[in-house]
Amino acid sequence: MTTLFGTVIANRIGYGGRKINTLFPLDGEFNLLAQQYSHGLKKRVAIEVAPSGFRETTAIREKRTAAKIGKRQAEELAYHSALYFDDFYHQQEDQSKQLQDTGEIVVISADGKGVVVRTSDLRANTQKRPLASSKKLNKRLTKGEKHNGKRMGRVASVYTINSFVRTSQQIVNPSDKDSKMKRPRPIGKRVWASLVKEPEKVISEAFDEAIFRDQNKHKPFCALVDGNKKQLSLLNKFAKKHNLKLTIVLDIIHVIDDL
Repeated sequence: MTTLFGTVIANRIGYGGRKINTLFPLDGEFNLLAQQYSHGLKKRVAIEVAPSGFRETTAIREKRTAAKIGKRQAEELAYHSALYFDDFYHQQEDQSKQLQDTGEIVVISADGKGVVVRTSDLRANTQKRPLASSKKLNKRLTKGEKHNGKRMGRVASVYTINSFVRTSQQIVNPSDKDSKMKRPRPIGKRVWASLVKEPEKVISEAFDEAIFRDQNKHKPFCALVDGNKKQLSLLNKFAKKHNLKLTIVLDIIHVIDDL
């Protein structure tokens, strides 16, 4: 087995027979993996592949640990790690249902993030755009041109938080005393995303999670967004559907860039 500390060889007795798989009792007793790579190594590869390339990941592993792993193996480990995100989200959901303490305000947040994917994985409309347009330059894009190679991932977050009351003066021009005020932290924050689900489905799930946090709807509900018209429309739609008085908080710093 390849671990962060190098290769570990475990000799054990196998019990088998004709046309049946050999059983190794010590594998179960020691909780050994069927694959070559340990959980710790898989975790490190999954974390490092996200911001880096596969070659960079293998180089980092060899430099920081005694584990040696090839580029193809790093690709396979990253692929297999991504297969279990649904189980991870369900685990988060189960944990949120066990929360005992909640904050005074229920918060929903939604956003979108473009992710570069292969052309075959783009939505049908996005695949047609490069065919309908021509590039002005061969080497690079000019101002206003787009790659049309991204698929929009939908991100949602739900949590509760205690109120943080301040005056306008404390917000615009805080004193040293104001800056030292202890801000409340989100409680039971759950975040999830999908490249497959439509925005309506993701935001619908966010509302289901938020209402579970306050089933009697006694607490104030608010939504933090960046001004995307589609998101605003869906938030108002589901607020009306669930008979919620939803306060929408617009991230003005985010919106200023688009003005």
